[in-house]
Amino acid sequence: MMNMADRYASRVGARAWRMTSLPPPPASGGQHRLPLWKGRVYINRNIQISQNLTDHQDKIKAWSQKSLHGRHRYDLQQQHVDMVASNAWLKRGDLFPETEGFMLTIQDQVIDTKNYQKFIIRRPNISDTCRHCHSSPETIQHITGACKSIAQTDYKHRHDQVPAIIHQNLAFQYKLISEKVPCYKYQPQSV
Repeated sequence: MMNMADRYASRVGARAWRMTSLPPPPASGGQHRLPLWKGRVYINRNIQISQNLTDHQDKIKAWSQKSLHGRHRYDLQQQHVDMVASNAWLKRGDLFPETEGFMLTIQDQVIDTKNYQKFIIRRPNISDTCRHCHSSPETIQHITGACKSIAQTDYKHRHDQVPAIIHQNLAFQYKLISEKVPCYKYQPQSV
């Protein structure tokens, strides 16, 4: 049975060793030059590993061909979608890592909805009917914009938050407020 270090090494085409601590520094007092650390695994940098790496276009092609994770890529390729604007939130870097990860799982449509449980995980004896409206399949698209039972509550709340965000940005820009607060905490003052 292969351990994790051996599996990793076989994937990158190198020889790996399990180590519990760094090897002693060189006698000359210089820095370590050979090990490349990956957790508790180190790989000798002198070994060529480039034969297993693919170029950028091959990676994009492989991503696009995935039936589940390729959906977001497919959606971005639609004519009516602005790819730069759709991915701008990733470049800004103003989200918590957990929030960013959650948003990426939504984009990849791997949130644990009833539809996901029935058709992707293939759980037996499960209905994919929405837990709220009990009329449509519970998909990401249905939850985020089409469920009739949450239309008057959550969708309205999300809709009503947009003017507050715009108000805060304009008030900050024109120095009517001195600092920004998270958009869900901001309450515009009446005039």
